[in-house]
Amino acid sequence: MRLAQKYPSNIKNLHGDIGICEFEFEIWNQICTFDYNYLKENAIEEKEYAVISLEKLLFLKALAMKMPRYLKDLELIVDKILKEAYDKQ
Repeated sequence: MRLAQKYPSNIKNLHGDIGICEFEFEIWNQICTFDYNYLKENAIEEKEYAVISLEKLLFLKALAMKMPRYLKDLELIVDKILKEAYDKQ
């Protein structure tokens, strides 16, 4: 992982999930054993990166919803999904 070489003092290890945490950003090799290949399903492909789907993001936030910050994110994502669903009608 090139980021680990660049930020060796910012490495976190949560039960085998390795993350680089710099400023307010966290980049993880996997989350609760769900790796990049799983998380990139239905992602929006940009030139240099992929944007995770709302459904996968919702799933990740649900895994961590015991923390107030992630519960708020979960509520915002659900609101966005519902708004998009109702806007299509």
